[in-house]
Amino acid sequence: MHWLFDLSLLQGEITSFKIMKNIFVLISMLCSTNQSFSQQGNAVVDTAFTQNVSIHFKLDLSGEMKNVKSPASIGIRGNTAPLSWDKTYPLTDEDKNGIYEATIQFEKAAPSLHIRFKYFHDTASWEKGNDRIISTKENELNMPVDKWNIVPLINSAKYQDSVELVELTNTITNLDSLLFDAYNNCKMDVYASFFSDDLEFYHDKGGLSTSKKDMVEAVRNNICNKVHRELLQGSIEVSPIPGFGAIEIGSHRFHNLVEKSTSGFSKFVVAWQYKDGVWKVTRVISLHK
Repeated sequence: MHWLFDLSLLQGEITSFKIMKNIFVLISMLCSTNQSFSQQGNAVVDTAFTQNVSIHFKLDLSGEMKNVKSPASIGIRGNTAPLSWDKTYPLTDEDKNGIYEATIQFEKAAPSLHIRFKYFHDTASWEKGNDRIISTKENELNMPVDKWNIVPLINSAKYQDSVELVELTNTITNLDSLLFDAYNNCKMDVYASFFSDDLEFYHDKGGLSTSKKDMVEAVRNNICNKVHRELLQGSIEVSPIPGFGAIEIGSHRFHNLVEKSTSGFSKFVVAWQYKDGVWKVTRVISLHK
């Protein structure tokens, strides 16, 4: 069953090749959207919506100073402009207390700013171990004093990646629940508000639809009080798309309340864009079996 338009229960097997082909089409469309992106270091920034973030770094080098040949070379390198892995952003000890500091301005185009970095001195002296990680939604952050070669768990890549993915998954899962609560209960104004005006809907039986207005009217006329969507609990998987938003993949089925019939569970893929503080659906792939 088409999760937006059809009332009939569509049957038939969908091969994994066809599923991957449709997903590839969606990702390709995301890459060719009209969003303006700029490359800053190794990070992609959406220039349509950015905010400044000020982070104050502090480094205690007391255990490493014996190996420092040039104090002027002490600094930080990372993956997000103005940081770079190739050039040191200097840290200085203005008050001569042994703590090297700098306040650095970053830009963020998503709900959170994610930075990977390491401290550095002279020409080839890096900290040992994994990269440090900062993940923040704040616009101003005063970091605790770091120590050379000591990376707290909270600033480790594994920890931050797991926390951010759980948070993003919870956000998208909640949005899915709100979207289909509106779908199931004919809250058409609420339902329409979840979709971007440049919506593209790919259906493995019906083809491509690009009219948000027509889609909303089809739901109003053909779905309201006739069809109920049921999510397969635990099926939602979420992957972040840096500079854009997230991809949601899951399984659901539909109950035809008029014909008293139920479809089998089938896959769906949704592209959620985060822009100007709001999540919107921009692309959908609907697959059936």
